[in-house]
Amino acid sequence: MVALTTIFLTGFGTASSSSVAVPASKNGSLQYFGYALVDCGIDDPADAVDRRNYVTEVASFSNVAQMCVFDPSENIVDRLQLMSKNDLKALLSVQAIFFVGNPDATQGSGMNFDLHPQYQARWQRFVGNNNLSQNISAIAAFYVADEPVWNGITFTELKTAADAIKASFASVPTAIIEAPHGIRRLQVPLSIDWIGFDRYAVATPDTDPEYNSELALLKSKRSRPGQKLLLVMDAQWLPFYGEAGYLPRRMKAVASRYYNVAKSDPDIVGIIGYLWPGGFDDADQMGARNLPMKVIDEHVRIGKLITGK
Repeated sequence: MVALTTIFLTGFGTASSSSVAVPASKNGSLQYFGYALVDCGIDDPADAVDRRNYVTEVASFSNVAQMCVFDPSENIVDRLQLMSKNDLKALLSVQAIFFVGNPDATQGSGMNFDLHPQYQARWQRFVGNNNLSQNISAIAAFYVADEPVWNGITFTELKTAADAIKASFASVPTAIIEAPHGIRRLQVPLSIDWIGFDRYAVATPDTDPEYNSELALLKSKRSRPGQKLLLVMDAQWLPFYGEAGYLPRRMKAVASRYYNVAKSDPDIVGIIGYLWPGGFDDADQMGARNLPMKVIDEHVRIGKLITGK
């Protein structure tokens, strides 16, 4: 979803097969709306001043936002409290706690991530540093790994990390997002609750045959009933979009079509827009916050329909 792999992301038996209840909402299973990189230390170069947290910008129409962790010694209590104060919950990226990456040309992403040999101690250190048992209500889900197949994370490694999280917090969803080209090889552990994939530059995701084929393939990878989907919405604009004839204003229609997909599919639990701040993948990349006001207004409309704000 967020390509943060460029800067960061034994089983416990029957407990791993337990499902996480989805609270009822007026949208059925669709209950979350938010963005990637809201609190991940990313400074949008379009800003005149350095800024690395955008919680207050999205709070009025979102209820979930990605928060990134890079080291088990980090204290995120104040960041969680800021989200809670603004009626948001964290999609907490903990990949860097469990995995260590190295360049590897044999992997699709050019990186290979291995389970850290001290993952258990690192996880317990992070949990203790942040008194997570007392702050768990501020977390919507743990984002275990970004594009695990594409980044060389094996099924066993992914399962081990997800099982460890579930052993600590059984009721909190765990999530992964896979790259489109990794879906076919994806194996989903029982201890993962939400899955998604991140295909971009699709103008009509509600009708595009390739996109819908990948969505169907992703659904077929679920390992138990009750596993839900996160829909990654293209909420950016890149220079090659313009070269293909897509001006930034056309991203309004794209957002509408992603919402059409989400609201018509009872398996989808939330929409995560990639991304909020611009300049992360390309110096001229527009994030959602940089798009024309009519596009932002459509995002706000969709977010409020889902969250009820």
